[in-house]
This record gives sequence, structure tokens and C-alpha cells, in this order.
Amino acid sequence: MLNDALASGNAAYVAQALGTAVAREAGVTREALYKSLSEEGDPRLATLLGAMAALGVTLHAKIKPAA
Repeated sequence: MLNDALASGNAAYVAQALGTAVAREAGVTREALYKSLSEEGDPRLATLLGAMAALGVTLHAKIKPAA
């Protein structure tokens, strides 16, 4: 689906295909992913980590220097 969307050049279709691919990798539906990552959403850590892994993004903690 993603290759077809990219070939179409239609931005909305590409966004939908990307959302579907990321959601599939994260183990949730596209709708659940959009809802959890929306302004009103409150994603579970597992959903957030799954979406990050699907996108190849990592999370790092950094100790804040003392003021």
C-alpha cells in the first residue's frame, strides 16, 4: 500500500498509508494510533514505543545539569 501511495503523489494517501504501516508495526489500528497521539490522547507506553520502533526512532534519557 505504501509504495502505491508514494507512486500516486497524493499527500493524503501517503499519510494514510504511513499511518497504517506504523500502526501495524506498533500492534494497534490506525485509528487507535491517531487517537492516542492526538492532542487529547494519552498513549500507553507500549503504543508509543511501538510507533517509535516502526519509525526507527529511539528515545534517550539525559540527566539535567544541576542549576
